[in-house]
Amino acid sequence: MTPVTAAPRRGPALLPMIKHVIDAGLALKGHLMEAETEWGSHPSPLVIGYIDAARLARPAGQRSPDGADAEQAEAADVEQADEADAADAVSKARAEIAEYAAKHRLGLGNIYVDHPGCGGSQFRALMISIERFHPQFVLVPHLDHVDSPAGPATTETRRAQIEAGTGATVRPTADGPT
Repeated sequence: MTPVTAAPRRGPALLPMIKHVIDAGLALKGHLMEAETEWGSHPSPLVIGYIDAARLARPAGQRSPDGADAEQAEAADVEQADEADAADAVSKARAEIAEYAAKHRLGLGNIYVDHPGCGGSQFRALMISIERFHPQFVLVPHLDHVDSPAGPATTETRRAQIEAGTGATVRPTADGPT
C-alpha cells in the first residue's frame, strides 16, 4: 500500500483553513479582551506556539524499543506505529509548550503544528496570527523546529522570518542552548 501525500491547497480549497485561522483569531481576541477587563489585573504577555512535526520523528533505527527494524515488521504495522508515535510526540510537544507558558505566566494563544506533506500551511497561518496579534514570543520545543528554510524559494530560515518580519522572539521550551 502506497502512502497518500496531501497536495498543496490552492484557491477555494484554502477557504476552510482561512476560516479556521480567522475563527481562532477571533476567539483569541475575545480571550484577550476578557483578560484586560478583570479588575486589578493585567493581561499576561501573549505567546503563540509552533511545532514542525517532521522534527519530532524518530530515526528509522529507533522505531521500537526492542530494536526491531522496518524489514522485520509488516509495512502496515510500521506505518501505523509511526503515525501513533508522531501523534504522541506532537501531543507531548503541545503539553511542553503549554506547561512552559503556564510556568512563566504567559498567555498562550494557538499552537500551530505543521505535519509532513502539508506544505507549511500552518507556518503561514502562524505568520498571519503573529502579524495580527503581535505576540511577545513564539514558543517552540527546540530551535531546530524553525531552523529550516521558510519556503522553497528562499534560504531565509523560519526563525529569521519570524523575528525580522514581526518582532516576536522565538523561544525554545526545552533546556539547552538558545
